[in-house]
Amino acid sequence: MASYYDEKLMNWVGIMDADQFYRECGKSRKFFRKLIADWDSIAGCTLHWEVGGVSLCAYLGGKKAKVFGLAPQCERIGRPDRVTLARADFVRYISKNRAAKREAELLAAAGAQTEVGAASIEVLDPGRLPADKQVALMKAIFDVF
Repeated sequence: MASYYDEKLMNWVGIMDADQFYRECGKSRKFFRKLIADWDSIAGCTLHWEVGGVSLCAYLGGKKAKVFGLAPQCERIGRPDRVTLARADFVRYISKNRAAKREAELLAAAGAQTEVGAASIEVLDPGRLPADKQVALMKAIFDVF
């Protein structure tokens, strides 16, 4: 079942699939298509479809980890397309130095299009970044291995 907001439950239900994900994407559709296809082509990397998007999962430190989350824009809450790095989850699987380097690369690639919080780093509207910055963002995402 496609994901949707249930007014009675006052919560999101169902699971988003690729068709719904791309249909709901804003300017980042092309960026997300390439990112998801490239991620899915790497041995040991998997996609986990969820209610609001897809998680990019991989084996880090011998354990399956949610590395990044991708979400299409959500007009209901006024959020743009985004890539999310859950900082605590990420640091759990790789060294603090490697995690800090990845975070710095994400910030350098996305600049003002990032929201940095204690729990996560979000890159907003990655499809609106200039082409060279999109390439740098992809490199930062794939440099987790």
